[in-house]
Amino acid sequence: MSEVEVLEGNQIRASTWQIEIESGKVTQTAPNTSRILFGSSKGLKSSIERISSDPNLPAEFISAITKDLNGFFGNRRNEGWEELWYTFKIKQVEHKRTPLLYHWDQVTAFSRWDAPSDKGILLCLDCPQSARESLKERWRTGNLSLLRWHVDFLEKTRDLYEDSVWSLRHCVRKSETDSKNIQDFTPDFVLLNETARHLTHSNETIDVAIDLMEGIRDVLKENSTSVEARNADNKIRALQMEVKALGRRSLSLYERLQNEITLAFNIVTQRESRVMVELGAISRKDSTNMRSIAVVGLLYLPGTFISGLFGMNFFDFDASAEKESWRVSDKFWLYWAITIPVTALTVMIWVVFFHAKALKRIFGRLFLDESHMDGKEC
Repeated sequence: MSEVEVLEGNQIRASTWQIEIESGKVTQTAPNTSRILFGSSKGLKSSIERISSDPNLPAEFISAITKDLNGFFGNRRNEGWEELWYTFKIKQVEHKRTPLLYHWDQVTAFSRWDAPSDKGILLCLDCPQSARESLKERWRTGNLSLLRWHVDFLEKTRDLYEDSVWSLRHCVRKSETDSKNIQDFTPDFVLLNETARHLTHSNETIDVAIDLMEGIRDVLKENSTSVEARNADNKIRALQMEVKALGRRSLSLYERLQNEITLAFNIVTQRESRVMVELGAISRKDSTNMRSIAVVGLLYLPGTFISGLFGMNFFDFDASAEKESWRVSDKFWLYWAITIPVTALTVMIWVVFFHAKALKRIFGRLFLDESHMDGKEC
């Protein structure tokens, strides 16, 4: 069974959602006491499904608390009670880990408040541990009003968005510092893409948070025109402006990251261009060397051929007699009879093997031209 921490006056005790719902304490409050319950949305939802009694909570709130939403907001008045609920979604990225690890915080608040007695019941769902402990410390002392509770909760929500944006700032800044040493820079495009995706989510959730805070301000202003209400509205408006500033920073981080992605792509392209230029220079050098070798071969080839030709047994040079004599065999024609066909066959094999496609195109054009000529003659 899911544990629920309950703050009641100056006392904190352990309980469960099911005990609170079945006893009616989730939906009721003592005349002189305001009660705050911390827990998880999944624990509350599962406990509601197990009990037989009506939890007396808004159906919209119950259906929304376990959904994957980037934010929602609701308000209801019922028999003197004013109900207000909302949720914020924040993406937290661990910038010190590669690949980047992240998790989502989806914090939800629900308040049911009696204006004449200024007492009520408050639910805080899925708050991170640090935010939960800080809120408990604040609410242990002093009188707790509805306006103060919402202001404190929104302050902690603002802090969560600030942590999220600054963690993404560290990711972008690391990419910027890594690219300063261009010679040793090896861009990690997967990491850059992941950071861009996280920033896109950050921009989306912050925009939704600004709209949610505007809705909360409207509801709270409708309920009271007291000095405390005006002061609370001013504080929430200041928090809203801070969240807007965080949204601007998140947008600028996204633009900075896009510049880094463009720079990384250009660096890689420039390096590849340099490599291609170097390969071209090496190829030209090799071509020059091959031409030099070919020239040397041309110088030696005629002499080699002649010496080989006259060194055959078809020729006989006799220097033993008083008069030197040079005789050529009457079978010398055999050499040409064999050499010429073999050479022609070798050239034909080379042409067919390496230039078959070109030959097909040539013959195809010839046959096509002949067919056109035949058609004209007809």
